[in-house]
Amino acid sequence: MSELKKPGEMPEVLDWEDEEDDMFTFSDDAWTCDSDEKAEWCMARIRAAEQTVKNWEAHYAKQMDGIRKREQRTIDWMSVQLRKYLLKQKEANLVKSTKTADSYALPGGTLKLKHGGWDYQRDADQLLAWIQSEGMEDLVKVKLEPKWADLKKQTLTMANGDVVMKDSGEVVKGVRAVMKPDEFVIE
Repeated sequence: MSELKKPGEMPEVLDWEDEEDDMFTFSDDAWTCDSDEKAEWCMARIRAAEQTVKNWEAHYAKQMDGIRKREQRTIDWMSVQLRKYLLKQKEANLVKSTKTADSYALPGGTLKLKHGGWDYQRDADQLLAWIQSEGMEDLVKVKLEPKWADLKKQTLTMANGDVVMKDSGEVVKGVRAVMKPDEFVIE
């Protein structure tokens, strides 16, 4: 296993493919959990492994945050430089201008300055009240959807996955029950 230089220090690169568990090899014949003590040991080993994963995730998340910040500074600075270049090219009338954007094509990509437009900030409740007060109901969208929680209380699920109404036995169309597999959980 890779050696750590200081307690808690994470090595820069690990090749987990070549690592072997120094406790035992994982095979059905090597070891069996056949007592409460072994079961407790297994749970402790699982918790330790989960904690190790969390520690590594935190370590690499911290590294990624630093990388993201550093690279974002590069992206931001380079973007400012490219915008300035586009504006210089525009002054020299080398930029293609349209109603919505100015663009300058380069072999590696296109610099584009999109013209700003209106952004509508809406208060849905206030807007809806105004539309209704003005009698413009044709501008109101109504979304119908089933009240599944209420309907479910009135149904039974059959062994074959059919969902039927309790009172009539009628099969509910548009619903099919699918059995989820058992899930083994260690708490």
